[in-house]
Amino acid sequence: MEPMRFIVNQIESTKRAKGLLVSGQIKTNDSVAFAPSGKQASILLIEQEGNCHQSAIAETELSLELTPSVSMTEGDIIVPSNSRPEFADQFEAKIYWLSKEDLLPGRVYILEAVGGKSEATISKLKYRLEKDGQHQIATNTLSDQQYGVSNISLAGAILYDPYSMCNAMGHFNLLDKFSGEVVAEGEIHHGLRRANNVHWQ
Repeated sequence: MEPMRFIVNQIESTKRAKGLLVSGQIKTNDSVAFAPSGKQASILLIEQEGNCHQSAIAETELSLELTPSVSMTEGDIIVPSNSRPEFADQFEAKIYWLSKEDLLPGRVYILEAVGGKSEATISKLKYRLEKDGQHQIATNTLSDQQYGVSNISLAGAILYDPYSMCNAMGHFNLLDKFSGEVVAEGEIHHGLRRANNVHWQ
């Protein structure tokens, strides 16, 4: 099963939050941490559509009651204390190009993911993948409907899990910086460098 990841969409108080469980399972009495702050709490109560539950599984909107009180922010990600996401500003990813205009390494795009949003640059296009997903072809660009593997550099670090570990946290969209058009979808393979300014509590 994928790790538990809960996105805080609405804060009702320092002990209550509403949001979406995007992966895994959450249970009462679970010990959890808030990303990226690292603050910790326990799950006291789980509500779904006004009913209390002992547990819930992914793709459900929930209200959580926590103990003790926690200062949180919309967009925080609640995770198990012993299974926390990575935080990095560079990673290797598989890209599926969707734009009629070819990918341009070095051009600035906008990356949007569950774990954050940042300006992004394709710093190195490693290779293009044939449709069978096996054959690798050296290239310096991607055209519409082509897959490739590249290194991506961000202006600011985001939270993520490798796509193989958690689909929701490993998926991202690349947008044209000026038009806002989605030009690519991607799957994060692994980070290239941990951000130096992040310290889990």
